Amino acid sequence: MRSVISFSLLPCSTIMFFLVSYDLIGTNGYIEIDPAVVKFSGYEVGKVNITKVRIINCSSKSQRVHILPPSTPYFSIKFDKKGQLAPGMSEDVFIHFTPNDYK
Repeated sequence: MRSVISFSLLPCSTIMFFLVSYDLIGTNGYIEIDPAVVKFSGYEVGKVNITKVRIINCSSKSQRVHILPPSTPYFSIKFDKKGQLAPGMSEDVFIHFTPNDYK
């Protein structure tokens, strides 16, 4: 799914129209992520902060999902690999955040 936004600029008394397309966050028509954006706030240094992200297959066919691990030592993920997700099924991914200082 895509949303389309159009706007006009008025440089040098000339009206120009641009058509800009932005992807919707959290879904691509086959897989939906809930929540679409994860933000860690109010965390404590040295403690593990955990949040759950749900991956939902919203297509009519089974989908295989590949989850890439984070590349920093501050984040890690835990999940039970289910193989293919049948239509309507979901998989929970737990994101672990362990900060070592406030930034």
